[in-house]
Amino acid sequence: MQNRSFITKFISTVSISIVLSASLLHATTSITDTDIANWLDNGEFKPKNPSNNDISLNISTINGRVYGGYSQTDEVKENKLNIEGGKFNKYIYGGYSKNKAANSNKLIIKNAAETNNILGAESKENASNNEVHLINNVVTGTIFGAKSESGEVNKNKVIISGGKISSVSGGKGNAKASENSVTITSTTINSGGITGGHADKGESFNNTVEIINSTSTKESSKSGITGGRSYSNNDSHGNMVEISNTNIQSKEIEGGRSQDGDAYNNQIKIFGKTFINHIGDMQGGRSKNGNANHNAVTIENATIENRSIYGGYSSNGNANHNAVTIENATIENRSIYGGYSSNGKASGNTIIIDGSKINSQIIGSRAFLDATNNTITIKNTITIKNTDLTGSSLIGGMSFGNQNAISGNTLNLYAKDLSVVSIRNFENIYFYIPKGVKASDTVLSVSDTTETNLENTKIGAAVLDSKFKLKPQERVTLIKTAGKLIKPQNLDNHINAMIGVSAFKKYDIYADENSLYLYQPKDTTPPKPTINPAIKSFFQSSLASTAFINYGGDLINDMINSNEIKANNIFGIISGVNVKHKTGSHIDAQGVSFVTGVSKTIDSLSYGLFFEAGRGSYDSFENNVFGNGENKYYGGGVLFDLELGNDFYLDGSLRAGKVQLDYKSDDFMGRAEFKLKRNYIGGHIGGGKVFLLNSLSSVDVYTRVLYSRIFSKNQNIRGDEFYFDDINSIRLKTGIRYTYKTDENINIYGGAAYEYEFSANAKGASLGYDYSVDEASLKGASAMFELGSNIFNQNGFDININLKSYIGQKTGVSGGLKVEYKF
Repeated sequence: MQNRSFITKFISTVSISIVLSASLLHATTSITDTDIANWLDNGEFKPKNPSNNDISLNISTINGRVYGGYSQTDEVKENKLNIEGGKFNKYIYGGYSKNKAANSNKLIIKNAAETNNILGAESKENASNNEVHLINNVVTGTIFGAKSESGEVNKNKVIISGGKISSVSGGKGNAKASENSVTITSTTINSGGITGGHADKGESFNNTVEIINSTSTKESSKSGITGGRSYSNNDSHGNMVEISNTNIQSKEIEGGRSQDGDAYNNQIKIFGKTFINHIGDMQGGRSKNGNANHNAVTIENATIENRSIYGGYSSNGNANHNAVTIENATIENRSIYGGYSSNGKASGNTIIIDGSKINSQIIGSRAFLDATNNTITIKNTITIKNTDLTGSSLIGGMSFGNQNAISGNTLNLYAKDLSVVSIRNFENIYFYIPKGVKASDTVLSVSDTTETNLENTKIGAAVLDSKFKLKPQERVTLIKTAGKLIKPQNLDNHINAMIGVSAFKKYDIYADENSLYLYQPKDTTPPKPTINPAIKSFFQSSLASTAFINYGGDLINDMINSNEIKANNIFGIISGVNVKHKTGSHIDAQGVSFVTGVSKTIDSLSYGLFFEAGRGSYDSFENNVFGNGENKYYGGGVLFDLELGNDFYLDGSLRAGKVQLDYKSDDFMGRAEFKLKRNYIGGHIGGGKVFLLNSLSSVDVYTRVLYSRIFSKNQNIRGDEFYFDDINSIRLKTGIRYTYKTDENINIYGGAAYEYEFSANAKGASLGYDYSVDEASLKGASAMFELGSNIFNQNGFDININLKSYIGQKTGVSGGLKVEYKF
C-alpha cells in the first residue's frame, strides 16, 4: 500500500511538472522599452528559439528587423508575435527560416504609427498556414502572409482592419500558391498591388482577395488587384476577387492571371454600393499565351468607370465560355466583352445585364484568327433586362479577320423602351415581351442614322405574360431605327410566339424601311393557341421527387432487414444513390438520404421512431427539352418488426413529411423555373422467413409492398397556372438474402430482389388552357443486387456497410453506411 501510494504521488508530481513545463514553454513573454535592449542582436530582435515562441512587444521604436522566430538552418514554426503601437523602420516577421520551411506562425500588429515590410513568414522551403493580423496601423511597405524563395505557399492569411496600407500579398512563392487569402476591411489603400496568391513556377489556385468598406487613394491606381497569379507554363484557376461597399482606384482587376498557362474558373464579384475608377481593365481570367475559359465577372449595385470589362481575356490563346453578369449597376466603360482573344477563338461567352445603366459597347466576344485558319465559330449570348442602354452598342461578335462574324450569336431582350446607338452581328434576336407591354409600345430603339443590317438575322418572340393580347390590326414595335433597316432575308410573315410557357400563338411579323413589328392581323376567326408539348417536362421532372421519397423508403426497409431496430438502440443511416429512371424519356437522379431514430424491443416486438431527410439533384430529358434542379425532403415516422415464431416475421412503417422540387430549363424560349413544395406520406408492410442452413449461414426470403403519395398542388410558371396531380407509387418487392457469419462480430451478405412499380404516374394540366398534359410514369420492373457486411459490438456500436446495383426500369448504384448504438 505504501509503495502504491508513493508511486501514485510520484506520477502526479511528474504530471504536474509536465503540464507546468508545457505552460511555461508557451507562456507569453512581454517586452517593453525598459528591457528591449536585452533582446537585441546587432539592432535586430531575434528570439533564441526558432519555434514555439509567444512574444508580446509594446515599445516605441526599433530600427532593426523584428522576428517572432528565426533560424538559419531549422524549420521555424508555431510562433506568435503580438505588437502593440510603436514605429518599426525595417521588416517584421512572424517567422523566418533561411534554409528550411516556415509554417503556422502568427503575427498581430495593432496601432503601429509606422511599419515597413510585414511578413507572416519567409522561408527557402514551403511556407504554409501563416497569419498576419493588422489593426489600425500605418504600413508603408509590402505585407505578405508568407513568402518562399523556392517552395510552396499555401493557406496563408492576411487580415487587415483599419489604418493605411500599401501592397499586400496573401502568399508569394516559387512553387505553387494555393488557398491564400487577403481580407481588407475599413482600410485606406495608399499604393501598390493586392494579390491573393503569387506563384513564379507553379500553379496559383483557390486564392482570394476580399475588400470591404474601404477606400483607395489616387496613388493606388498605379497597381492592380489579382486573386491569383502564375508565371511560366502554369495554370491559374479557382481564384477570386470580391469587393463590396468600397471606393477603389485601381489599374487592372483580375480574378486569375497566368503568363503561359491557362486561366480558368476564376471570378470577380463586385457589389454593395461600390465605386471603381480604374485605368486598367477588369478581367475574370487572363492569360498571355494560354486559354482563358470559364471565368466570370459579376457586378451588382456598383458603379464602374473607365476602361473595359472582360469575362475572359487571352492574348494568344482562346477565350471560351466566360460570363459577365451585371445587375442594378452603372457602367461607364469603353466596352464589355464576354470573351476576348487577340490571336485565337472566342466562343460560348455570355453577358447578362439586368436593371442597369450602361454606356458602353456590349460585345459577346472579339477574336482574331490568322490566315491559316479561316473558320470562325462564335456562339455568344447577350441577355438584357430592365436596363438603360443609352449610348451603348450591342455587338454579337467581332473578328479582326471578319467584321461580320455573326454565326451563333444571340441577343435576348426581356424589356421594353430600350435605346442603343447600334446593333449588329447577331444570328438570333429573341424578344421576350415582358408584363406590361401593350399595343404601340417599342422594345428597342436604334439611334444610329446609318443602316441597321439584320439581313442574316433570325427573329423569335415569346410573351412572358399569358394575359398579353393584341386586338386585330394592333402592333408592338420590336425594333425602331433612325436610319435604314435592312430586314431579315428569311423573315416569315408569321411567327408562333410562345405565350407564357404553355402555348404558341400566331402573330404576323413585318418590316418597313425603319422598323420591325409584331402584328395581330385582321381576322374574323383568329386561330386558337397551339399547346406547347414541352410542358410535359415539368411533370416528368416531378417524378424525381417520387423516386427520391422511394429511396428513403428503401433505406428504412434496409434498416429493418438488417435487424438494426432490435434491442434498445439509437441508430443512424446515410446512403447515396445515382440512378437513371425510364419515364417514357428518362431522368437521372443523384442524392443522399439520412435516417436517424430510436428503437425499443419488448419480447418479440421491436418498434421505433425516426426522422428522415434527403437532398439531391436530377437531370430530366423529355424529347428536346432538358430540365434540371434539386430535390429535398424531410419528415418522420414509426416502424415495427414482429417475430412470429418458426423464424417468420412481419414488419412495417408509416412516414410523412414535405418534399420540394426545384426546376429550371432554358428550352422555353428563355428560362422556365419554379419551386414546387408538396406534402408526402408513405409506408410499407411486409414479411418473410429466415431459413437457418447451419450455425454460420442463413437465407432470408421476403416480400414487401411499399407505398408513397405526393399530394397535388397548383403552381404558377412564368404566368401560366398548372395543376400537379397526386403521384401515387405502389411497389411490390420480393427477394432473397444469404448471410454468412465469418466470426462472432462480423457477417457478410449478398442478395437479389425483383421489384415492380404498378403506378407512379405524373399527371396534371395547364389550367389557363384547360389542357391535360400527357402523363409520365415510373411504372415497370427492376432487379436489385446487393453486397454488404455487418460488424457488431464495436464499443457498443454495430455497423453495416452495403452496396447495391439496379437494372431494368431503374439503372444505377447506391451505397450506404448504417450505425446503431445499443443502450
